[in-house]
Amino acid sequence: MVLHYLLHQDLHGRCQGLVAVFPFFQKPLREVLRWPYQQRQLRSFEGRLDWHFPRYLAKELRYRNPYWVEQQLQAYQAGQNLLTRTLADWYPQLVPVKPVTGLRLQSDLERDYEQQFLTFYAQSSTVYRQVLYSPFYYRGECDKIGIMEEIL
Repeated sequence: MVLHYLLHQDLHGRCQGLVAVFPFFQKPLREVLRWPYQQRQLRSFEGRLDWHFPRYLAKELRYRNPYWVEQQLQAYQAGQNLLTRTLADWYPQLVPVKPVTGLRLQSDLERDYEQQFLTFYAQSSTVYRQVLYSPFYYRGECDKIGIMEEIL
């Protein structure tokens, strides 16, 4: 059985993450699915960033990709233009996978994780490398810099 975990979505809509392989029938399915949450050791991977994202965005707008056209419309309404943003403005390029609206409710734990994730990368000094960590890492880092009180 192949288990994909620590999934994050890039600006193209593709998922990146880690993979664990478990032999069939050696562990109960419930135990296999809980494995990423029971691990207390730090898991991480370096995400693949798109160095040419502004060019990709221009192409998607030219081909009238509905998602990016909607994003551009929202930016125009806010007095901005997506095409004038630099590569650094699109950091972090990898974000937690968002649930499909209407499919299920997002738990408080997931909302906290997303907020901690964005807070952590807003404090980051480098925008040309993105290392993604297990969720408990971001909580610890937010606690260290004193942001957790603001989130809660």
